[in-house]
Amino acid sequence: MNISMELNGRNLQVRDAIDDEARAFEADLLAQGAELLLPQSCEWLQACGRDFRLFQFTGRRGQPAGQVAVQLHRPRRASWYVHGVIPSLGRAFVDVAEERWALLTIPRILRETQGLSRLRLHLYHQHDSHLVRADELVRGVGFSLCAPLSYEKTLYYDLSPSTDELLARMDKKTRAKIRHRTREEVEIVPLSDPRWIPSMQSCLDAAFSRHGGSGCPAFDFEPYFSMAGSQPHRALILGLFLKGRPEELLAYSLDVRHGNLVEAVSSGSMPDPQLRKLHFNYFLLWDKVLWAKQHGANSLDLGGVTEGGDGDLLAPISAFKRHFTQDVRLVSREYVMTTRPGVDGLFRGLNLLKEVLSS
Repeated sequence: MNISMELNGRNLQVRDAIDDEARAFEADLLAQGAELLLPQSCEWLQACGRDFRLFQFTGRRGQPAGQVAVQLHRPRRASWYVHGVIPSLGRAFVDVAEERWALLTIPRILRETQGLSRLRLHLYHQHDSHLVRADELVRGVGFSLCAPLSYEKTLYYDLSPSTDELLARMDKKTRAKIRHRTREEVEIVPLSDPRWIPSMQSCLDAAFSRHGGSGCPAFDFEPYFSMAGSQPHRALILGLFLKGRPEELLAYSLDVRHGNLVEAVSSGSMPDPQLRKLHFNYFLLWDKVLWAKQHGANSLDLGGVTEGGDGDLLAPISAFKRHFTQDVRLVSREYVMTTRPGVDGLFRGLNLLKEVLSS
């Protein structure tokens, strides 16, 4: 599907597949100063293999104004219910007025053409001031703040110094752990074969359980493997093995690059006694730093941070991250808009009834 329409003196292209024209539009938009995070890019949409609609807006002056990707989801047992997600929306427009118009237009078009009942929006901005402006904009067009599914605060690690300077700025213990002689006992290699997905899920399940979680949901690793295979400068999946045990994946880390920013997406490790004696997390983090610098990144989002204190089950992870940086930033907010209240209410009511009957 490729629909072109003229609305209020603007041109809008709506696509459900990526072609050369879509890529050319994106390139022109980026050349004008827009910034697209990976889930909003043509590369990602083609790699993920999911149902989506890509909205590409041309302004009244005939120049690319912005781009928004929406993922569409239809539950297997309730195909009549459609909900959408706008993931990782950053500075995807070159003009605030055009962005406001786009966020008013997208829900209406999806409601009319796809029967959309609910739309979730995830904002991500590297700077607080940009997030505040975006928050005001999306609330102004009808989105409501909701409980987040991902982190809102994170730690930023400045990668602009040289690797020698980064090492020199660390405290003595952290530097010693990165350089520890036991690094020779492990193999850390980039993974591009999806056959490792079950092992990675086991690592994630183990980490989730170790920090007080239960029933870790399955992580969608497949799009990242597709990106790591076709665009290794945009996605990095590191697997850690003990030497002599090359078929036992014991830890992994997964990172993506958004231009000059690398974001830590997922990681996990097994409760292997031999592994737990090693500073493996330091080894993995340093390898991702080297990869990030190799591809021109100057910042690393360490994937969220907690405040610590009593009852914070993630405090040990946050403490580990704070060995590298103290730069805490608010980068994310999540919102929802209900476009068909009756249908949405019916779907949620049926889900609640199902939970009651199964309890």
